[in-house]
Amino acid sequence: MGEGRAPVMQPELEGHLRGLGGALRAAVERDFGVAAVGGEPLGAPFLESVARRHAQGLYTHQQAMGVRLAEANVAGEVGRKDEMKRIFGIDL
Repeated sequence: MGEGRAPVMQPELEGHLRGLGGALRAAVERDFGVAAVGGEPLGAPFLESVARRHAQGLYTHQQAMGVRLAEANVAGEVGRKDEMKRIFGIDL
């Protein structure tokens, strides 16, 4: 309880990204009948690299939001202590 989601280990992520690249290529070819967009071939390696960059962005965003949450928790604790002192004269 309260620990959040367990992190995905790198080997698991790599396997997922490899599978995702191949699945996306097959889906694009099946649904649109093309294997390139804007002259860029939609091979599994290209799509895997896009997915990898996206995953890295998600990780970076999560880290930044964790920092912001910790800052908000500290500010909330300081505010709570100030309010207890103001209302009840209690210094925690």
